[in-house]
Amino acid sequence: MSDRIKGLIVMFDKDYKNEDAESIAHAIRMIYGVAKADFLVANIDDYLARNKVRLELKEKLWDVLKED
Repeated sequence: MSDRIKGLIVMFDKDYKNEDAESIAHAIRMIYGVAKADFLVANIDDYLARNKVRLELKEKLWDVLKED
């Protein structure tokens, strides 16, 4: 028996201005079976999370490159 899928999450490659994101959302809404495509607005929590990940990766890369 196969599972029933009720939705799909799409994540942009970067943050876009409203005007630019609207054309992407419009294209998604035109796909058969899509009932709704809404926006999630980027906020300070997103910025902090991205920078935390960036710093952690940077530290790990430096650890790999360090000579013992």
